[in-house]
Amino acid sequence: MHRRALLALLALLPLAACGEGRTTSPIGFGDSIRRPGLAAPWTFGDFSRFNGQPAAAARAMASLEHLAASFSNDPFWTPEFSVTTAFQLRKGRDEARAALGIDPGALADVTVPALDAVAGALEMGDRPAAERQLEAAPFRLGAAETLRRLSTLPRLREAERAAQMTAAELAQTPR
Repeated sequence: MHRRALLALLALLPLAACGEGRTTSPIGFGDSIRRPGLAAPWTFGDFSRFNGQPAAAARAMASLEHLAASFSNDPFWTPEFSVTTAFQLRKGRDEARAALGIDPGALADVTVPALDAVAGALEMGDRPAAERQLEAAPFRLGAAETLRRLSTLPRLREAERAAQMTAAELAQTPR
């Protein structure tokens, strides 16, 4: 009996190879710096390409916030990175925060989840939930103005430089 079942399963084994095999990594799984860092030129290299897409702009801003904090604080990566790249990431983050009216002293532990929540609510079509999130700290301009700015971000030169430097540095790092 068991032998027949095993033979039947063996016949199905080639079908398992037909699946794509790729899945989206859950947040917090794997290397939280390498993947977003290599994608930085596309993600936040030009915020103006997100005009009319506030959810995508919020996700890109969350990525910039995360990288700016991680380059300076991650014990695995910090020794590998140039101080210049970490400094440029902070400059890019500060420029983007000013463009969105985010408190300059806010911690990434607050801004990243808040921006992710805004993006998630907008992607689900729940604008009231996004507005509630934007009424709280660290957003200083109120929901309507912050959403307007997320929809009309200009090119941010310091953020562009940070994106290029981050990707270049990670591409040269053998990890």
